[in-house]
Amino acid sequence: MCTIPLATSDPFGRIGTAGGETDHDPDGIQLYVEQHVREVGPRVVIEQLPTGYPKFSVLPADALHLSEALRRLARMADDNKSIKCDLCDGHPT
Repeated sequence: MCTIPLATSDPFGRIGTAGGETDHDPDGIQLYVEQHVREVGPRVVIEQLPTGYPKFSVLPADALHLSEALRRLARMADDNKSIKCDLCDGHPT
């Protein structure tokens, strides 16, 4: 299982309340692989922490495509230029 804390969340896991501060789970994303008894193959599951929702799962090939798309979009955001996706058609260049 892999848990990724999100930078937009409080990195110290504390929130302010009227009575002071209280511990809480910072927002994050949890990734893991699961396979139910009647499924053909495993799925990669992505959950939002601390609630566990929204949850969605993808097949391994789709997870690889998703990771490439996320890296491509992150590079585009950093470089401010469009990058072609080699895994599928239809993305702008």
